[in-house]
Amino acid sequence: MTINTFATPSIISVRTSHQAQIAVVHVAGEVDMSSVEPLESAVRHELTARPPGLVMDLLNVVFWGSSGLRVLIQARDQAESASTRLRVVATAPAVLRPLELSGLAELFDVRGSVSAAVRDLVA
Repeated sequence: MTINTFATPSIISVRTSHQAQIAVVHVAGEVDMSSVEPLESAVRHELTARPPGLVMDLLNVVFWGSSGLRVLIQARDQAESASTRLRVVATAPAVLRPLELSGLAELFDVRGSVSAAVRDLVA
């Protein structure tokens, strides 16, 4: 398992790992205009390698602003170009509510756990 860490102190923590050739971007904290850069960098870095699947683990996100929504849309577009399947892992209203209110929820396959998302992509 490879883990890279991208962080902005006290606001966001982003780390990446790999499970069965699936790239997983783990995000914790607040995602807004001032903190989004490490997330954008991590997603771009992982998609450059053209993995068969990318999981965006948002289970530990406490705030998901419009910058986070933009990253999801960009990740979806980049993943499609790279023939990479994308899954979003989220259970908290802090993430799900903005997705629903923006009308973007239907564009993403959302799972309740990283293991379920990885299993789905490996199958």
